[in-house]
Amino acid sequence: MNHSIDYVQDCFLVFDKVGDSRIDKKQVGDLVRALGLNPTNKDIDRVTKGCSQRMTFEEFVPTYQALEKAESEKEFEVSSFYEGFKVFDTENKGTLKEAELKDILTRLGEKLSEDEANAILGAVVDSDGKVSVDSLIRYVTNTN
Repeated sequence: MNHSIDYVQDCFLVFDKVGDSRIDKKQVGDLVRALGLNPTNKDIDRVTKGCSQRMTFEEFVPTYQALEKAESEKEFEVSSFYEGFKVFDTENKGTLKEAELKDILTRLGEKLSEDEANAILGAVVDSDGKVSVDSLIRYVTNTN
């Protein structure tokens, strides 16, 4: 586990909106992302299948560990990100327009919410409303 069990439990309790030391199963994605993981919704659905609707910390720990293990086993090539974004870089300048990227993020593939898209855009958009593909990929892959 990347974080201490106490830290994970503290974060877990922040997500407890009822005060019963449980979280709603729908909150697992937000919680594990707050803990630094980046699973797909499909990954979350897979590991929470069979869990109680209101999960205890004891139920959450193996779920978190499974997602953490799956993430560490994921291999991705940064070059595949470049290839994917190249399709949208019609001017071949290594940049995308903010509005176009927001549309891509909220309509294609595993769709992001407006808030999620805005959070990413806020971190990578320049003053001209352009997004450097390099900056975007470094941001979403957590590489420098």
